[in-house]
Amino acid sequence: MAQSNLLDLKAVQRMLARLGIISRIYQERRPEGYRLLPDSERQPAEYLCKAQHELVISKANLYHFQKIVGFQEPHKAQKLDELMGGYKRKLNRERFAVTVASIEADGVEKVYDCTVPGPACFDANGLVAHNCGEIFGENFHCNLAEIHLNQISPKDEEAQDDAFRAGAIAVAALLNHQFIESRYQNSREEDPIVGVSFTGFFDFCVKAFGVEWLEWVAAGRPDTMQGIEFKSKEQAYLSRWKREVHETDWEYCDRHGIRRPNRCTTVQPAGTKSLLTGASSGWHPPKAQRFIRRITFRKDDPVALACMDYGYSVTPSQSDKDENGNLLNDPFDPKCTEWLVELPVEVDWANLPGADEVAIEKFSALAQFDFYMQVQRHYTAHNTSATIELRENEIEPLARRITEAIQNDEGYVSAALLARFDDLQMFPRLPFEPITKEQYETLLSEVQGRRKTDNFHAALETHDAGELLEAGPAGCDSDKCLMPEKKPS
Repeated sequence: MAQSNLLDLKAVQRMLARLGIISRIYQERRPEGYRLLPDSERQPAEYLCKAQHELVISKANLYHFQKIVGFQEPHKAQKLDELMGGYKRKLNRERFAVTVASIEADGVEKVYDCTVPGPACFDANGLVAHNCGEIFGENFHCNLAEIHLNQISPKDEEAQDDAFRAGAIAVAALLNHQFIESRYQNSREEDPIVGVSFTGFFDFCVKAFGVEWLEWVAAGRPDTMQGIEFKSKEQAYLSRWKREVHETDWEYCDRHGIRRPNRCTTVQPAGTKSLLTGASSGWHPPKAQRFIRRITFRKDDPVALACMDYGYSVTPSQSDKDENGNLLNDPFDPKCTEWLVELPVEVDWANLPGADEVAIEKFSALAQFDFYMQVQRHYTAHNTSATIELRENEIEPLARRITEAIQNDEGYVSAALLARFDDLQMFPRLPFEPITKEQYETLLSEVQGRRKTDNFHAALETHDAGELLEAGPAGCDSDKCLMPEKKPS
């Protein structure tokens, strides 16, 4: 296919790629210049012609093109059939290999997060982007359990082991389930997927090792004698929990004649569900000792209305603005489409002597990565949901550390990066907003003053008339891999 408009040709290339047809563009196959073309009197005349670019489909991609796209024009379709029938052996498969020639800094731009409803992966301008990476697999149904470590004493090993064994049995028992959806059932038989996750690990460590551990993390988790001892103790907890999960799962599967799962441990996204017990999400540190957590709901959502009755403040979302571009303040404004429910949160160790003096929001990116890799190396067999928060001056050191981890084969590395914003006025109504102890106590008092009922469930039943499409807590907090199930025919 020849075209002078390179952007149009690249758009066609992306559309073909979405269908699994890989093509190559040869730029300026015919350079710009004067060519003899027929004029109005059908006589040769010189005309300035733009450069011509060509899109070429080759190798096994020709089979896919013939089967999926083909030609509507009969002569072209016949020509393609003859061409494909003339090959005496199978065409070579497409091979994917690329070498990065160079990486050059090009300034700082705004970035945006998007969620595509439905599919687990999508085409992002020619790049296949996957919404979720905590569980490895394809066409599978998540089978997850979660342990809230902030509810268990670090000194009670029996309670810890019981919790992880219970989580392991919960996910293993569901391996008996027979799916109506064939793709789930086939995946279950070929590669049974389970994942026992945890949340509140940071809170657990503070309670296990004290404020000295917090101060060591704030110092960057250096390999001092004390630091090596802290890491050894972290590893001991993580390794024991992983062993309990795998041994319990495998023993259950062997006893019931079920194929053993290859991998049993993960750390799933748990930002919202962690609020149920006041845990810091997954392995992550909290945003601060005290903060406002803002959760997005659609306008008039029954859960949000119940939160109102329970005393929580509700404001319009960041995307709801008036005709002058100013944020709306009235959640019942006709222009408002989404609500933010604001929850004042205090971590349960915030009032330990000395804890308030540690600036959690200043934990370095390298310290966060080091803690994440502890979990990935010693607990997780799938992947660890990880978001590393960083400032601009931390990009290069973190990049070098990630490269080093990959080169040394320290474990699977997959983490999101989030820029830290110290100026909260520039970005109002963020999902997390650090507050002082005095602000927390004031907000909590206001919540209690607005509260119409102490029974949240009763408030929810008042507003929920049954129109909710989904009920109950999701197995995974990411909501990124919700694949629509086909109805049985």
